[in-house]
Amino acid sequence: PLVLSNVVWDNESIPAVNIDFEKAGYEVTKQMIEAGRKNIYLLSTVRRYAVNNLKEAGYTKAMEEAGLEPKIFRTSGDPYINRQHFNEFFSNHLVDGVLSVRDSIAVSFMNIAQEIGKRVPEDILVCGFQNTKYAQLSRPTLTSVDMPVYDLGAVAMRLLTKYMKEEPVEETKIVLPYSVFYRESMNK
Repeated sequence: PLVLSNVVWDNESIPAVNIDFEKAGYEVTKQMIEAGRKNIYLLSTVRRYAVNNLKEAGYTKAMEEAGLEPKIFRTSGDPYINRQHFNEFFSNHLVDGVLSVRDSIAVSFMNIAQEIGKRVPEDILVCGFQNTKYAQLSRPTLTSVDMPVYDLGAVAMRLLTKYMKEEPVEETKIVLPYSVFYRESMNK
């Protein structure tokens, strides 16, 4: 038996436990738009991941609904590479909001933004995904979409146990609630 946790796969026959990544990306982007931001970028990875594609879909939907052009910047998970990418690109482009697929990328971005004289959140709102320790350690502290890691694992294990015991399973795709931890980089 197999149950995916925090992983998205298009195969409907494979059970999975997740959050609604698309809805989370949409919600945070919409809040930035409502705060008057128009040049909002999604910072994603060069390498494609299904969960990041869903975050991107939510971001894109919110931008297009507002009549704004989606702007997706793909970079690495490596802070050294991110530094080069962000220095080169964002010193020549207007940006007033950032949604990042990972906290570590968001923190790398905030460091560069501040080094080139941008203020977070006054000039640029920033939100990450995962709500890792980086979100609390960064300065300013990072707003982040929290994925209930413990609950994702616990629910996945209960589902897997049912399969192992050959018990009936009613729901194979379980979506748990997420929350957004608002910190200094993007107050609610």
